[in-house]
Parts: sequence; C-alpha cells; structure tokens
Amino acid sequence: MAELYFRVHRTELLAALGAVSGAIPRKDEIPILQNVLLQPDGERLIVRGTNLDLEVETRCDLLEAGNGDALTIGFKELFDIAKNMPETAEIAIHEGKAQGQVTISSGRSRYNLHVLPALDFPSMGKQRPPLAFSIVGTVLNAAFKKTLYAVNTTTKDRPHLSGTYIHALPDGKLAVVGCNGIKIAVARINPTEMVDFEPPIIAIDTVKSFSKLMGEAKNECQVFISENKIVFESGDTIIVSKLIDGVFPNYERIIPERHDIKVHADRDAVLRAINRVMAIAGDTKSQATKFLMSRGQMQIEYATTNGQTAVEALDIQYDGEDFYRGFNGALVKDTLESISSSSFLMFGDDPESAGHFTPANDADEDYILMPMRVKS
Repeated sequence: MAELYFRVHRTELLAALGAVSGAIPRKDEIPILQNVLLQPDGERLIVRGTNLDLEVETRCDLLEAGNGDALTIGFKELFDIAKNMPETAEIAIHEGKAQGQVTISSGRSRYNLHVLPALDFPSMGKQRPPLAFSIVGTVLNAAFKKTLYAVNTTTKDRPHLSGTYIHALPDGKLAVVGCNGIKIAVARINPTEMVDFEPPIIAIDTVKSFSKLMGEAKNECQVFISENKIVFESGDTIIVSKLIDGVFPNYERIIPERHDIKVHADRDAVLRAINRVMAIAGDTKSQATKFLMSRGQMQIEYATTNGQTAVEALDIQYDGEDFYRGFNGALVKDTLESISSSSFLMFGDDPESAGHFTPANDADEDYILMPMRVKS
C-alpha cells in the first residue's frame, strides 16, 4: 500500500488554501511558485504560498499524520479539488504510482498530480526581523482602510508613494499614512507595545492580505520590521513581505494647524449632495467642484465645460464670513467616505491652501486634499 503523507478534513484544507491564495502568482516563469507547500508538523499541517514579494503561511489540523514528509502541489488543482468536494469530505494524500506524483483520494474520487521537491520551495521568512510593535488586528486594519484611498495606484514613476507608510510618534502612537501628492490621509493609533524601528513603506497587496487574514482579529498582532522586510504574525497565520524601497515625503509639514475657522457638517448629507451635483459630470478628474460657505449653509456648485450647471445647498454649522473652496469633487467623496464619524470638520478659508478635513470626534486623524482653482 502506498505510503500516506497525511489525511485532512476538506474544510480545514480549503480554509488554509484560501488564506495563502493571495501569495500565489497567476502566472510565473518559475514553476514551483505555482505550487503550494504542504508540510506536516505533528498533528497539524503547515500551508505556505509565495510569489517572492509576498509570502503567507498558515496551519490547519490533520485527521491523521502520515510519514511527515513535506511536498509541493499545484495550488490551483488542489484548491479546485478541495472546493468541489462535499463539505464532510476527508482528503488523503499518498505516494503516487509514478515518481514525482502523488495520489489524492476522497470518497470515490482519485487524482494523480505532479509534485515538486519541498526543498526547492523558496522561503522569505527564514530570518525573522526584530519586533517593532504589537497591536490589536482590528485597530491596525481600521487605520489601513482609512488611509488606503490616498495611496498612489495610478503612476509608476513614484514607487515610494505606492504603499502605506507607518512610523512611531513621540507620544507613543503609530501614524499610518497614505499619500499620492494630491491627497494625504493620516490615522494615529495606539499600539500595545512598541520599540524603535525603521519606518516601512508597505505594498498595497500586503496591506490587503493583512486586512483579509488578520483584519478581524481581536487578539494582538505582532509586527517585525527590518530594512527590507516586514512580518505580521497573528495566531496561526504569518505574512512576510518585501518593503518598498524609497524615502517617504515629509508629509507632516503639509498638514496645517487646525484653523479657528471651521465648518461642521453632516458627512452623509454632503456626500449625497456631491453625488447629485456631479450627476452631470463628464470629466471627474480635471473639473473642479465649488464649495461656497455662508452662515449656516454650504452651497455646492458644479459647471461643465459646455455650460451646464448644477447647484445644491444644505445646512451646516458655521457662523462666519462667506468664503469658497475649490476641490475635485470625486476626491472630496473619497476623503469623506474614509472618515468614520457621522459628521466632519473642515478647517481654513483660504482657497489657495490645502483642504483640511477631520472627524468631528476624538479620533486622531487628518485628511488633506490639494485645492483646485474655481471662479470666485
């Protein structure tokens, strides 16, 4: 009888494969990167995938430990097999009849698949960087979500802006920052533990993997950082990623002081008003939307290049002199949608200065948006 590698419940294996799926490249010139590493470890199974920029490792329970040998199998084939099995299925992997193959069996189903040696499977996580900080997973994920919209995703000539920046603050908080040169988002949060570390620029795919795998974790997540690598560890799951090389801009000098002149408005009401006036918008990237403030009222105006106009007024809390601001309406929407409070504050009345938005609560956050010229 062929030697058993291991036997596992379909639900356990499918969940583990789903966790590492984001690290499996769709196509690659290195065949083994299309595979997933399966490594028995006592009564548990280590499952790992990598694309050499991002690596995800997790564990699941085994029903039966076999010979203890590790192997790599094509990810897509194994995932599709597990996905199409009944929920109660048990999956066993034995040595195959031919060299370089294994037999996968479950009920009346049999598959013979090619394998590649586990020793050839690359690993990014062999050397663990020093601990930088620990934080509750949901707290870090909330900060990632609030700032991700401001990260550069359109131009490749500024790679240092194409990731999320994290650094320590003198008051013991962590600043999570997104910036693309037009908009800046900063969320400051409290870690449970922190030491000095070199601030990293984290790739968007890594941030998304964290959100998927650790974003709902209410337990502590440990974060390890070196000059070129970051490691997130929470429970059974480990994410290892290369960092983006470059120098992040000194965004703090762009954030203005919170001016005495401020507007207090309902976030959803303003969002709905922007949507209505921009219903006639053709080019949402280059056209400016005008925001006119007067006592107790905000008037939002949009004009197309061919002379069509839209105007909407709504009530706000403001008791000062009239002023106006010009912004890209779509970017104002992005900004307000990232503010989690039901109302927001907008500071300053200079149409030439950056817009400064904050939640109307005690959240330590700043959202900056560069202005656009509009007719007074």
